[in-house]
Amino acid sequence: MLVTARQNPSSTETKTRLLYLGNDLKLIAALRQVLAEPVYLLVTCADRETAMLFLKSEIPYEALLVDFEWRKKDGLELARLARKLRHRKRMPILLLAGARLTRHTRGLAAKAGVQECVVKTQDVGEVIKRVMGK
Repeated sequence: MLVTARQNPSSTETKTRLLYLGNDLKLIAALRQVLAEPVYLLVTCADRETAMLFLKSEIPYEALLVDFEWRKKDGLELARLARKLRHRKRMPILLLAGARLTRHTRGLAAKAGVQECVVKTQDVGEVIKRVMGK
């Protein structure tokens, strides 16, 4: 589990906290490079038990990013758990995948509460656009 929280003297409060469930170190590094702290805080988690604790906690997250390659359908179960929790019902959930998902998998993702499936590319621009809602 990696959590980074650098303090900026002019602003000590994070405005957007994102929870990433996965272990793609290149993607994490690229997201951290683009999502500048303290405006954005990327909280990463690479194990299921800690992910469940983060989801059940009262820590506010503006979006949940689930890496499909990390745990495949188990990641979808965590998305389903998030959707069932009252304080997470409205939180956007994005499923990140290394390649375009099949129609069947996209359907399973939608049933789990995933709002968007995004293909990870060399350039994280598309992921960033979706996270930022643009």
